[in-house]
Amino acid sequence: MMPVLAITVQSHGPVSGWPGWASAAAFFAILLAVGLVLRLLFRREASVVSRRTALCLLSLRLAAVAAILVALLYDPVAVTKTSEPVPGVVVVAVDRSDSMRVAEPYRPLPEKLALAERLNLFDGVTSATIMQNWRSATAGGGTPKFAGPDDPEQKAFDAVVAKVDTLTRLAAAKRILGPAGFDLLAKLRAAHAVDLVSFGPDLRPLPPDLAALSDTPLSPDTTPTPTDLSLPLGRASELGSTPVAVVLFT
Repeated sequence: MMPVLAITVQSHGPVSGWPGWASAAAFFAILLAVGLVLRLLFRREASVVSRRTALCLLSLRLAAVAAILVALLYDPVAVTKTSEPVPGVVVVAVDRSDSMRVAEPYRPLPEKLALAERLNLFDGVTSATIMQNWRSATAGGGTPKFAGPDDPEQKAFDAVVAKVDTLTRLAAAKRILGPAGFDLLAKLRAAHAVDLVSFGPDLRPLPPDLAALSDTPLSPDTTPTPTDLSLPLGRASELGSTPVAVVLFT
């Protein structure tokens, strides 16, 4: 990100440090004295040169006096401020407890199709256009119409639904995070630093390479494990800075 440069002009009131009434009185006294001097000069010059020339001289004097008064009384200072945006940290924590091994085949059909489309589970089975047609057919509580059980579209539909029915919560989290599905990590990394961890009875760092998410750190443990939500939520204090967000998959 490019640094942002801001230049402002700050000024102090006339006769800085004086009480308000004294400062105002001094300011107007100076203006009165200057006005009287300029008036006398104008009257003397008007008798020597043309009125137009006298007015020009008066204008120049007024401009000069105004500049001097501003400089002396208000003490303007140009202040330069440079700010450089620093990307915030987003903590992404994936639960590796027993609950993440569970599939959820009892979702309503519209929800299954929406999940399949969002996580790209139909890839290699059918097209995005047909997926949209199925979703439109089920939006009002109906079902897609097929020619029969041997209809290739019926078989594709059943295959997509079966993928959703066998999708565990952990597999869904991987799809959301990875490029095969929603690619959330890439979207977050485009604007923020990402701290990727898994949690159960303890907190473990996860490798930044999405290709390694199926390795041991993210795989469900072979023995039952509890879920300690305080671990990912307390990760912020370990980082030494307040995160932009904490994203939990649990």
